[in-house]
Amino acid sequence: MNDKDFQKLWKTGSNSVSDSHIQIDSIVKNQATSKLNNVKKVIPTKSIAVIFGVLWVAIGLYVIMHIYMFGFDQANKFFLFSATLQLILSLIAVVVYVHQIILVYRIDMGNPVLKNLKHLYQIRNSTLLITKVLVAQLPLWTVFYWNETMFATWSMLQWVIQGSATLLFFVV
Repeated sequence: MNDKDFQKLWKTGSNSVSDSHIQIDSIVKNQATSKLNNVKKVIPTKSIAVIFGVLWVAIGLYVIMHIYMFGFDQANKFFLFSATLQLILSLIAVVVYVHQIILVYRIDMGNPVLKNLKHLYQIRNSTLLITKVLVAQLPLWTVFYWNETMFATWSMLQWVIQGSATLLFFVV
């Protein structure tokens, strides 16, 4: 193989690699655009969830703080502590939803594809995280009505049923 053949082969290979690079870049941009469009479809739902979440947490905090300040001695501690934990988990969910909405609006198709994909993966991972956080609330709904009388008067069967319900919500 002489120098001219080598140069010709190099140029052909270089063009093929360049064309392949352009094709791959186009495919990745199309996939990123498709994923972004799917993510943008849920923005109105997440916005509504943020509005209702903020209202839920604000009203809940008002009630809980009032109980903590003025009625702690008479209050049912199971209700108070489970409601407090539930409101904290709800607040975490609202913050994550706001973060997701911000990430979606940060995505610009003029940015490098990898940067946009990083934002999309952050949104996906935070969606999985928030699902876990919201599911963690379920057992709290099964214990808020407990009281001292239940511990003194309930039979073993009642506790087995209650424990099974709480465990079922915990496992889910």
